[in-house]
Amino acid sequence: MSGLARAGSGLLALLAACSSGTAPPADDFVGTWHATKVEYASTSGMGMVDIVALGGTVTLQLNADKTAVLTITPAGQSPQVTSGAWSNSIDVFNFTVGSSNGWSWDYSLSAGTLTLTGADTSYDFDDNGTQDDAKFNLTLTK
Repeated sequence: MSGLARAGSGLLALLAACSSGTAPPADDFVGTWHATKVEYASTSGMGMVDIVALGGTVTLQLNADKTAVLTITPAGQSPQVTSGAWSNSIDVFNFTVGSSNGWSWDYSLSAGTLTLTGADTSYDFDDNGTQDDAKFNLTLTK
């Protein structure tokens, strides 16, 4: 077998090993999660806003029946409550609102910390009344 063929077969074995994992059980997610960081990061260089660092609070309630409630309360403002359904695969966590809206994050779950990164969303970075494209990232603890 040539060196290139051996390298190719090694790569296939590595890819197979990476895709053979299993998603954490739903019970690992169920409960009330409190955010320690909630970032909206502009995709066009307008900056980043961390709701928690600015004095806000965020909770994510994940229920055993796969329903979910995300409550975002910016400092000095009324809560913004979004209800939906949640699901997870090996590396993607979804929060679905209605039939097609919501967020899909890459995630990691370790030692009571759930980190959600990279969901597409929007945020009004310059307070001009127009939503700007952003990435939505959360770090939560149970």
